[in-house]
Amino acid sequence: AIFVRDAMRAWYVRGLGGSGGSTFDGALELLRAEVAAVRPARLVTMGSSMGGYAAARAGIALGADAAVAFSPQVLVSPAARRDMSLPAAPFDSLLEGLELACDAEGLHAASLVEAVREAPAGVRTLLEVHVGEDAPGDVAEAELLLEAVRERAGGS
Repeated sequence: AIFVRDAMRAWYVRGLGGSGGSTFDGALELLRAEVAAVRPARLVTMGSSMGGYAAARAGIALGADAAVAFSPQVLVSPAARRDMSLPAAPFDSLLEGLELACDAEGLHAASLVEAVREAPAGVRTLLEVHVGEDAPGDVAEAELLLEAVRERAGGS
């Protein structure tokens, strides 16, 4: 098991710091190196909320067997979240700050929908997303992600 933590609370978009780089791709490079060193029989990423976003996005990028995400933010752009009329969330101010940092640092905070649509052709990562039915924003985002997965699979 490899545990990572985003001390900047920036959805890993600004990396892990240090040898983990200052971008999501930098964090992926570190993870790829660790996976290559460990050579696991099966690769599964897992996380919740902000970490759920990272687990899904990294799982897709790494070609993991599965990515398990609990209540991930599918949309990390404040404007996209407003466009979907998602309810206010405790982390909204963090997303506003992330948007400012991305603008200043030339970074892109990809949505999980983008990650699914832009995944290389051979990637077959199973996305397992868990949300509570009493969290309508989480349910709406999970449905949006499911729609992207279905589009990529070429069917319903």
